[in-house]
Formats: sequence, structure tokens, C-alpha cells
Amino acid sequence: MLKKYLSIVALNDVATGMIAITVIWYMMNSIGVQNASLVITFATLICGVVSIFLGSILDQYSKSRILKLGAGIATFILVIQALLINQGINHVYVWFMLFTLLRISSLIKSTAQRSIIRDVFSAEEVPKVIRKERVLVDTIGLFTPLLAAVTGAISIELSILLISLINFIIIFFRLPNYTFKNGSSFKVSKFLASVREGISFKWKMKLERNQTVIMVFLNIFISSFFPILIPAFIASSDDGGVIEFGLVQSSIALFSWIAAAYGLTFLQNLFGRKYLCTIGICIVSISMILTMHLPFTTATFVVMGFSGFGLTIFRLNGNSHRALAFPNAFKGRFSSLDMSLGLFSSFIGMLLATLLISNFPVSEIITAYSIMAILLSVLFLVIPGYSKFMSLDYKNVEDYYQKLYPELFKSSALKKAETHCS
Repeated sequence: MLKKYLSIVALNDVATGMIAITVIWYMMNSIGVQNASLVITFATLICGVVSIFLGSILDQYSKSRILKLGAGIATFILVIQALLINQGINHVYVWFMLFTLLRISSLIKSTAQRSIIRDVFSAEEVPKVIRKERVLVDTIGLFTPLLAAVTGAISIELSILLISLINFIIIFFRLPNYTFKNGSSFKVSKFLASVREGISFKWKMKLERNQTVIMVFLNIFISSFFPILIPAFIASSDDGGVIEFGLVQSSIALFSWIAAAYGLTFLQNLFGRKYLCTIGICIVSISMILTMHLPFTTATFVVMGFSGFGLTIFRLNGNSHRALAFPNAFKGRFSSLDMSLGLFSSFIGMLLATLLISNFPVSEIITAYSIMAILLSVLFLVIPGYSKFMSLDYKNVEDYYQKLYPELFKSSALKKAETHCS
């Protein structure tokens, strides 16, 4: 099962990584940086709305089938994109519609993939699987940007059709169809009650709420780095092109791989888990500031690579704990709420960055965003209960929120979920 799961992760990440290079770079050069930024920004907003409802669907229906549905939608949209590019159709509204559908399909795949992990692996296996997944993703990230850059330089249609083929392959993978059903057929009222309950529970869990609030504000400032500000910075450079963009992304992936394979364990032993989210964000921000104030040379690829190192430390440090702390029957809702909040905050950050690009140099925007991210990351250290939570071993952190807030989950308006496997 681990091999199947990691194979899906690998294929999905290759497809997503190539989209980040091929499609975004093509949009910036065909419809302009500001139009492309607006397309990406409002597609993110729509995905945030979709994500709110996606979690409740994942809690009630087969996650593996929903994953395949996302792959099927992506396959179809990418073929349409390749045909339109071949015909020279580059209208902003057409690209907005297609890119939004492509982002929704990626959202479906990633949320379903993230939710499946608790169904097919034990509590002891989850942290190891997440670590292996991160190392695999970062290993793939070493060559995916270059693959996208090279195929895109040869033919943009070739690159997009290759991404479509990868998504098509995902459809044929078989995973157990685990679901968590409430024992009755689908009803709109029950579905909406499920969504409301997930939002209410997340807000009432103070430890989770405090972490989430900080992450939302952090995401406003760091989410636009990679899809908008870095491509815009490279595009504005005299020496910047699609190959240089691919090299920067590969450097980021290389340092991410180092962080997942060796850096996280080293820093945990050195500082403990409590400080790692703050340390990770500081590394990201400092590398960004240095990049903006150094000439665009070979050293740029190395310095910017450290942003991947820091971001991976930040993400990995809390992901295992929070994945295990959520009660299983609420996993889909809480994960999708995280995704929604991430997408909404990304929308705010991207929209702000898009508006600022027309009035300020990209280097000044990135520097200001980086300083705000450092200041916000320090707030993790003052969250009540955060130190205790991060010090728990993986066995004790399983269903930790249900243990910490027992009355909250006993008051659930919905019937206790029962596990089914078809």
C-alpha cells in the first residue's frame, strides 16, 4: 500500500510541479504579468470556496474515487489548454476559466490525497509516511522544474500534454475505498450541518485556533512568493528566462530535500520542535531578503534555495502532529478548512502583491513581506499549550484534540461516524 500511495504522490507532484512552471510562465508571457497574477489570485479565491465543502464530501464518500475524479478533470482541461495554445487563443477570460478549473482539480487531488493517509496507515506509520512523502516530493522537485522548462522551451503544447498524460495514469491506481458515512443517504441539510460543525469545532479548540490564526496571517505574506513574486522577479531580470526559472525551482527543491532528509531531525535534536516553525520562517525570509539585494548570478540559485529549506522545516514540523491530533471522523472537514483558510489568505496576499507590483519594485515587496513573516512567526512561541503539544510523541498525540476537548466532541450534532470499506 505504501508503494501505491507514494506512486500517486509522485505522479501528482510531477504534474503539479510542471504546471507551476509551464502554465504559469506561459500565462505571464502571453497575457502579461499583471493579468496572469490576477488570474492566479482569483482562481485561488474560488478554490477557497470549493474547499470549504470538499471536506464534508471526503468525510462521507470514497476518497480514492474523488482523487481519481480530480485527475480526470485535470486530464481533460489540460488537453483543452494545449489545443487552444496551438490555435493561438490567449484571451484573459478563457485562461481564467481554464486555470481555475485546473486549480480546482489540483485541490481535489491534494485534499483527497492528504485525507487518505489516515485511512490506510496506522498512527505509528503516519509520521514516517509523511517524512517519506516529503523526501520523495523534494527529490522529484529536483528535476520536475527542469523537465517542464526543457519541454516548454521545445513546445508548450508538448509540456502540457505530458502533464495531461501523467494525470491520466493516476486514474488507474487502485486504493481501498474507505468512507466515513453517517448511516443515511446524502441530504443537503446534513451536509451543511457537517460544514458548520467543522468550522465551529475548529474555532472552539483554542490551541488549534491560535495556531490557525497565526498561519493564516503568515500565509498572506509567504503565499505569493513562489507563484507570483519570484516569477515576476526573474522575468524582470535581464538574465531571466524559463530555464533560469526552472533552475531556481530546482534549487528550492534540492534544499527542501535536504531539509526533509536531514535538516528536520538535526534541528529537532538541536532546538526541539517548539522553535522550528519560527526558525523555518526566519530562514525563508532571510534568504528572500538576501536574494533581492544581491546581483542575479549563480549565487542567487543557492541563496534562494534556502527558502525551500526553511519552508519545508516549517511545514513538516507541525504537519505530523496536526494530522494525528484531528479525530478521524472529522479529518476531511478539518483538512479542507485548513486548505480553505490557506487559499483565502493566499488570495489576499496575491491580490495585494498584484496591486503592489504596478507601483513598487518586486524586490521591495518581497523584502516587506519577509519582514512581516519573521515578526508573525515569533507568535508561535507564546501560544498557550503549544510547547506541551509539540513535545508529545506520536502515540500520545493521536486524537489529542478529542482528549483535550472531550465535551466538545461529545456534543456533536451528527451521529458518530462509522468506518466502511468497499
